[in-house]
Amino acid sequence: MKSAILDTEKLVNYMRRKGLNTTAMAAKVGVSPSCLSRVLNNKRPPSGVVWSGLLGFFGKKVFDFIIFVDDVSNDKKAG
Repeated sequence: MKSAILDTEKLVNYMRRKGLNTTAMAAKVGVSPSCLSRVLNNKRPPSGVVWSGLLGFFGKKVFDFIIFVDDVSNDKKAG
């Protein structure tokens, strides 16, 4: 199974290119600046509200900011 992870480095680079600070981007996504800051600094994974806001802002281009990784948490150890 795969898990979706936000590529925070890519999102921060996008924000720099567009001249958006955390407060401005948070307003576009519909979350508080402190919430977005914690996500961007990898202190907290994005909540459903953050994902929803990113999808609303970017549309299908949100996939440019997602990394899909194998979820090994449910793997069973060979016995």
